[in-house]
Amino acid sequence: MARLSKTGGKARARKASPAKGRKTTKTAKAKTKRRIVLKSEPRKSRSISDLEAQLDLRTKQLHEALAQQDATAEILKVINASPGDLAPVFDIILEKAHSLCDVTIGSLELHEGRFARTVASRGFNEQWAQWLGRGYRLIKEESSDIEARGHVHIVDMREIVERFPNYTSARAFVEIGGLRTFLGLTLAKDGKAFGRIIAARDEVRPFTDKQIALLQSFADQAVIAIENARLLTEQREALERQTATADILKVISSSVADTAPVFEQILDSCERLAAFNRMAIFLLGEDGQVHIGAYRGAEGDALKAAFPQPIANTPMSLAFERQKVLFFADVLNNSDAPESLRIAASRMGSFSVLVAPLLWEGRGIGAFHVARNADATFSDREVALLKTFADQAAIAIQNARLFNETKQALERQTATADILKVIASSPDDEQPVFQAIAERSKRLVDAQSTSVFRLVDGMMHLRAFTSTNPEADEKLQAMFPAPLSTYSGGESIRRGEIFSIVDTDATELAGIRAIARLRGFRSVIVIPLLHDQDPIGLISLTRVQPSPFADHHVQLLHTFADQAVIAIQNARLFNETKEA
Repeated sequence: MARLSKTGGKARARKASPAKGRKTTKTAKAKTKRRIVLKSEPRKSRSISDLEAQLDLRTKQLHEALAQQDATAEILKVINASPGDLAPVFDIILEKAHSLCDVTIGSLELHEGRFARTVASRGFNEQWAQWLGRGYRLIKEESSDIEARGHVHIVDMREIVERFPNYTSARAFVEIGGLRTFLGLTLAKDGKAFGRIIAARDEVRPFTDKQIALLQSFADQAVIAIENARLLTEQREALERQTATADILKVISSSVADTAPVFEQILDSCERLAAFNRMAIFLLGEDGQVHIGAYRGAEGDALKAAFPQPIANTPMSLAFERQKVLFFADVLNNSDAPESLRIAASRMGSFSVLVAPLLWEGRGIGAFHVARNADATFSDREVALLKTFADQAAIAIQNARLFNETKQALERQTATADILKVIASSPDDEQPVFQAIAERSKRLVDAQSTSVFRLVDGMMHLRAFTSTNPEADEKLQAMFPAPLSTYSGGESIRRGEIFSIVDTDATELAGIRAIARLRGFRSVIVIPLLHDQDPIGLISLTRVQPSPFADHHVQLLHTFADQAVIAIQNARLFNETKEA
């Protein structure tokens, strides 16, 4: 029994031991847990700090993202609100670039070839703004960079100036503009660069990748705005050109005999559609001289003083030869510019000019000039516009020529018929025929006066004339009869040749000069009346202004001379028959 009790006791002891062990384990775990909690408390504190930092960072990023989205939305609103006006778009883009990317100096420039023209700026001093306003020329390397790369980032512009001393625009950026860190973001369409946004700082502080990306997005928006404006401008300009063309065609239709109203309408349209300082339409006269058909601009009197002049001295000759629009830059200092342009520039100041030939069936009949300041350029659109107006001017000239030729032919036929009627109604008297010839010829060749003479035994007898004024008429009548040998053109008439003087003031023939001053004319032409190649009379016509008589006028005068001979012979035969 004792053994059993002992055994039982031992058994109880063995049974109690696990309980004691379990208690010990729980206590150890509790202590370990307390130790773990105590050790983890500093880590938890640091985690909250990190989370707060991350939260601040993400809040800042969120604010930046929202600001960027707001900026983008605001720029798009301005683009939509002013689709044809780029100025407010450029201003808002530069404003956002300055506020979001810490840009202290910025501009937006457009390129025409290698010429940069600033269209918006921010943060510039007055001297720098004036320098950019004049525009500047890009160097070859800079043009290549703009074409090949999305952006150009220069941390310190002074290093560029030191490395490339001939880089004048970079030197101006630093010395005049005060730029140190430079970022140029290309504006491109269909892979072709046409400008850039410049973002700069007046201290050496590079732009971050995020700032460059944001500014590039602004550049992309500028491209959208420019493209929208271009399309709207093209549509508007196309409509304006169509309207201008229609207006000119209306004037051509309503003024077929006179080019002056057409030329004025062309200059009006050109003045409205393009900003030219001077415009002129020149015509090639039948005398081979260049004359001014119409002119707009300052110093008109100085230009007109240089014309008419031979075509060889003018750019018209070269334009006819090449049959295309010509461009002459800074003509006063351009050795390739024709003499007439350099003469005009010496009187009015230098300029750049486009010369468009007026062509008809491949033949040159005139030229259209438009001019700007010496350092100015012309766009492809302006060249196309000039060609259109030149074509319309050529149409107007040809219409007027054809109309006037038809009119003149009808007038000649009518005049010839009238004189034939006079011949038929007075077969025995040549005097009414002479008077009719004098009156008709004066009107048809735009003469000041006409005189008809008979030659009898070498003496000139005045048979008919058109009046100028009583005193001059009286002196004219008192001069005849007179020997043909005393007349300045007597030898030419005796040989059956035409005698003419374009400007009597310039002639060495004292006799004809005295008569011209007496009668008040400057040009004269004399047509002999020939019977069997012998002179039996003459027709003399004068003009107030010094100018040659056109070929078709000379032909008409020959017709009148033939009719005068017919009248003389008819009267002689009629009277001989009557006497017989």
